[in-house]
Amino acid sequence: METLNIAILDDDKTKISRIKTKFVQQNDQNTEIYNDSYSNYILNLIPIDVEQSCEQIVEEIIANNFDGIIIDYDFTSFAKTPNNGVKIANQINKKVSEYPLFILTAYEKQLFANEMFDAYQIYNYDNYLNNVNATKEFHSRLIEQILKSRKQKSQWETELKNLLKKAGTSIEIDSRILELDNKLETSLDKECALNPKLKQDLSSSKLVELIEKINKVLEED
Repeated sequence: METLNIAILDDDKTKISRIKTKFVQQNDQNTEIYNDSYSNYILNLIPIDVEQSCEQIVEEIIANNFDGIIIDYDFTSFAKTPNNGVKIANQINKKVSEYPLFILTAYEKQLFANEMFDAYQIYNYDNYLNNVNATKEFHSRLIEQILKSRKQKSQWETELKNLLKKAGTSIEIDSRILELDNKLETSLDKECALNPKLKQDLSSSKLVELIEKINKVLEED
């Protein structure tokens, strides 16, 4: 059994308690909500203080290496706080590659009207709370996204290791190496980051070749 630590950002403590109850039921084989498709995983909900600044919240998420996060859209009890769920989610996405996060909200229509965000990552709270199948579906989505994130990171690592053998042979390869390194550096555990000297050499080489190509294009014009 593997425990998946899921952070939650919500100003409503009652809502957090209800979600935690659903998690407990998911982990209990004797309840209706139990989803045996993912019986090897235990969902553990961990609340995060939403009164912090957006930067502090993102830093805490990264520092604790949570497997995933559930975020409310509208922190209604903190009207003085400029943060909303989408703002924080976007900041997390900028800092961390392929991070498994969902916005669980009763204000789904309001969110779509006011924000631009991946619809797959938005889930209706009332459906989650009151419909057994919807609860199971959300838990499945959450676990699947965590597993997908891990698989994606593994693929990046494999591709990077293979491309490193060809470093310096073409601008395309060097560019992809730097791209993969950036993705891995912004993953939660920051594994497989390039040696700083190699990164500097590749960046310098890439920059020189790029400038040469630009100059050639300008000369042709």
